[in-house]
Formats: sequence, structure tokens, C-alpha cells
Amino acid sequence: MAATAVLAWGCNPLGQAELDGGGDASTGSTGSTGSAGPTSGTGASGSNADGATTSGASASSGMVTTAGSSTSSSDSGSTTSDTSAVADESSSSGTTGEPQPVELIYTPTVTACIALDNPDPDECALQTDPGYFQCDGDEPALGGSVVRAYLHFDGLDLDGVTVQTVTLRMLAHPGDPGSSSGAIWAVEPFTYAGLFGSVPAQVGPTPLADPPGLVPQELWVEWSLPPSAVEDATDVYLGLVTASNDGVDYNDETTAQPPELIVTGLQ
Repeated sequence: MAATAVLAWGCNPLGQAELDGGGDASTGSTGSTGSAGPTSGTGASGSNADGATTSGASASSGMVTTAGSSTSSSDSGSTTSDTSAVADESSSSGTTGEPQPVELIYTPTVTACIALDNPDPDECALQTDPGYFQCDGDEPALGGSVVRAYLHFDGLDLDGVTVQTVTLRMLAHPGDPGSSSGAIWAVEPFTYAGLFGSVPAQVGPTPLADPPGLVPQELWVEWSLPPSAVEDATDVYLGLVTASNDGVDYNDETTAQPPELIVTGLQ
């Protein structure tokens, strides 16, 4: 992953004003079905080695094309259709060279949380249920410390894709409906090991996405990020920030429904 795009999840920005916000959280995602998290497009879906989930009749470079051309041949009166979508060759109408819609779903390779006054991701993980990481403006179990959450997505392959939408989607803990969802920041690159004793710096003067509202009863929370958050990037680093003392826990990368970075566009 030569190019690096930085995005941040931070609970309570360090050295910056704490953020919290209102509004209604949106849940679900277009083309997403199933209890194990959203899949999209037509046809079967799966995951590649880089953490990108592809869906549709045919995938190229980890990308999912959702429209394609069909060809038919006659043999003893029978017709067979090829539903493969080739983004750079044909459209659903059969026009050569017309861009095709694609959707890519990436899951993080790292999720973690740390207390700002004593960064230790292992200690922070012990303060919530297994399979979760948290963000809190005042964590009593850590002496009232501000806690930030972080995510690292790698293996992005957006070569030739005109990005249209970017959505971060996460599933909250069943005990957290009504909690503040938090704002999403871009942060400097980090590793899990590097979070021991170190807090990734936030990038830019404002968050990539404000809090979409309180955690809904359905528990799925979505943030709409700008296309610039992933363009020309192979790695994305995000931080979750909240000023609320009513923190929230989200599923981590080890669960059946991990966080998802969903990119749609044309190729």
C-alpha cells in the first residue's frame, strides 16, 4: 500500500475542541442485506485478502460492479446469458466504454481505543465487552479519562474509480441506544503497537463527518465521508471523537459484523 490516506476516529480530539452533535442517525446501507452485515450488488459476495468485500456477478481489482452487459447464444433453441459486469468494456445497454457502477466494502485491519492521559490499547479493551472498542468523553473505569477510538483500513484499490460516495458504517453495543455516536476525524498513520504511549494527531481543522445523532435502537450508525477521504489512498486512518460522558462501544474487526468503509463510484 504505497499511498496513504489518513482518516481519524478519535474520541475527544486532543488539543482541539471536543465535538458532539445532534441529528438523526441513519441506519442500513443501500444494497445491504443479511444479519451478518451488509452485502451489496447482485450475485454472490465474498472477501479478498485485503479486507475488501466484493459483490456482484463479477469483480475486478477488489471492486464490485453492479451493472453489466449480457450476451446470448442460441443452441437448440436455448439461450444462455452472461451476467458478468466488465466496468471498462461495456454497459448494461451494451455500449462499449461506458463507465459502470461499482461498490467496494472494506473492513479494518486495526480497531483500538486509548485513554488520552495513559495511552494503552490493551487496558482500554479490558473496560468493555470482548469484541468491542469504545469512545467516551469520561470513562469512569479509567479514572474519568477521555477515550478515543481508532480504525485503520488498508488494501484500498480505487485505481480508475471515480468515487461518488464514502460511508463508514458501524454496529453499536446493544446497551448503547441513545448514546452519542461521535464525530469522525482523519488522523496520522498509526499501528496498534504505536498506540502504547502515543496519541495519533488529528488531521485538519474540522472532522470528516459530524455526529449523525444518537445511537438508534437498530444500533447501526452511519457517517457520510467526503470522497477526498479515500481518493488516491491505499490506507485510511480514522478517529472517533465525542465530548459526551455517555460513551459508546462498537463492534471491532474480530466480529461477524465489523466496521465497514463502503465506497461507491464509476469505473
